[in-house]
Amino acid sequence: MGIHISPLTAFDTFNLFAFVKKWNKCHNLNGKVNNDYTILCTTYNSSIPLKNIEFLNRYREKVIICDDRSNNQDFLNYLNQLEKEGYRIVRNGEKKFIKWEYLKKILEFPSRELALKKGLEIVETNFTIFLDDDSIPEDDLGKAVAILEEQDADIS
Repeated sequence: MGIHISPLTAFDTFNLFAFVKKWNKCHNLNGKVNNDYTILCTTYNSSIPLKNIEFLNRYREKVIICDDRSNNQDFLNYLNQLEKEGYRIVRNGEKKFIKWEYLKKILEFPSRELALKKGLEIVETNFTIFLDDDSIPEDDLGKAVAILEEQDADIS
């Protein structure tokens, strides 16, 4: 018997550090741009169109939309259309089942973690940006990536 700890748990824990002032550094964008990144955007029966689709259109060749087993046919048709328009789409079709009934009910539902894992498997860039389907950053993501590279940051 073992315990499964999500790799995203470490990422979520790291977010708590953002509230500790001595560990929180803010860097101003310096105008440099680094285009060596991929955007992983999670969806699950989201609105049509995605709330951030206009933003994502600027980065289409860098975007992987990670769907965690949506079941709304209209939304699935929308994802198919996005794929025809040049977006890469990964679909999580897996279900997990285990012996214990109370955990079985939780694990049989779609998992964003599994969808992101499938997306990460095809990332070929040095930097990965995770966005929800309603996140709209204020500036060019390449500028933020340039700061990460300049600061030799592992996570931001």
